[in-house]
Amino acid sequence: MQEKSDFNYDMEITEKISDLRRESEKYLLETSPVYKTQVAMIKSVFDEDKKGGLDQTQKLLVNLGIAVYSGKDSAIDWAMTRVLNHGGTDEMIRDVIEIAGLNGGSLSMASVRKAHNVRRHRKIKRPKS
Repeated sequence: MQEKSDFNYDMEITEKISDLRRESEKYLLETSPVYKTQVAMIKSVFDEDKKGGLDQTQKLLVNLGIAVYSGKDSAIDWAMTRVLNHGGTDEMIRDVIEIAGLNGGSLSMASVRKAHNVRRHRKIKRPKS
């Protein structure tokens, strides 16, 4: 039996996490007033029409850095997909991942590896939600 590379293994996990996140989001939007409120707050911050010092892509890049620093797979996937869908470049994403890695020190290296693998995968396959 052929062994899978880390990249392929991580991408299978990434797709499962994405699918579960979408399923959970649909359920929670229907059943949880707290979740519904949280989503509304997220939309108000990341709305394309919201004026402020940062444009939407920059806000999403900040969010990606926080997601990488937190180490939460679902958050990394959510943020990465949105950055790519809103014009973030590969160079911007790499910079953000590196900054998160520097701030998190050696404890964040697993998240940095995960984020780079998600970045590589999402360049190929990019869901819209």
